[in-house]
Amino acid sequence: MGGGMNSFVQALAANGTDVYAGGLFTVAGGITANRVARWNGNWLPLGSGMDNFVLALALNGTDLYAGGVFTSAGGVPASYIAKWDGASWSALGTGLDGSVAALAVMGTDLYAAGSFEMAGGDSAQHIAKWDGSSWTPLGTGLDGSVYALAVHGTDLYAGGDFNVAGGVTANHVARWDGSNWWPLGSGLNTAVDALVVSGNDLYVAGDFETAGGKPSRHFGLWHIPVQTGVDDIDPSLPDDFALMQNYPNPFNASTTIELRLSHSEHVVLRVFNIMGEEVATLLSQNLDAGRHRIQWSAPDLSSGVYFCRVQAAGFVQTRKLTLLK
Repeated sequence: MGGGMNSFVQALAANGTDVYAGGLFTVAGGITANRVARWNGNWLPLGSGMDNFVLALALNGTDLYAGGVFTSAGGVPASYIAKWDGASWSALGTGLDGSVAALAVMGTDLYAAGSFEMAGGDSAQHIAKWDGSSWTPLGTGLDGSVYALAVHGTDLYAGGDFNVAGGVTANHVARWDGSNWWPLGSGLNTAVDALVVSGNDLYVAGDFETAGGKPSRHFGLWHIPVQTGVDDIDPSLPDDFALMQNYPNPFNASTTIELRLSHSEHVVLRVFNIMGEEVATLLSQNLDAGRHRIQWSAPDLSSGVYFCRVQAAGFVQTRKLTLLK
């Protein structure tokens, strides 16, 4: 394309007919373009570019975000991350204290991940959120570098070379629900380098050779459980917390789970297989007092016995579910 670059390209992003490329190159299509350029039929530089290579790109509307190993963008200080508004580069606060390997956009928020341990001057272990004006850590973060991010609805998935996320064991892949980190089963046996979501499936690629304890050479698939809704079914207040038996049970693909809460509380409802591996998080949110009904669809799970567990304000209860197909 137009003579290409004089060195490698690490990241791409597209907006309509415009394609943005970032990497180690300093020339694109025969013209100077330091580590980042735009293709619209011809290669164009983005200002004076960066002083070191770009590892990740993401678009939010017409704004382009770049992350990498650089400390200057367009001639202005920008610690490992910067924004291009179509005319000039600007820093995102005081930036990060280490390289950025992955970027993702959810709504108006930008998520950055990599090898850094500080964001905006505060502790942010390898991952942080930029809301347009300030940086926020995602809980206590992860205990190792993050190489990939993917978004599904309001959930953020992270992959990399870590074993703990938010203080819980999460081998090389984890999910952030906006408040907490969750593992994806028993995870992978070594690093994840790439993630992509297609429908309700999360595809994972990297150095690993097992996924969920099963052979899976460098490529794996995690089925994202589908929660079809939470319905308030009775305004009367129960006397206590309770997890009722699901119905029907046994069930084929879809079942209903009822919760009873004596007062409003943050509720976590998860499903585990007989090996103790989490296969679904159905709830992690505040619910009002009353009776609530959750419709759960599990078309991608195999027949067998599963366990549904609720946690709320120190209350824990488990029910056995039987899936027959």
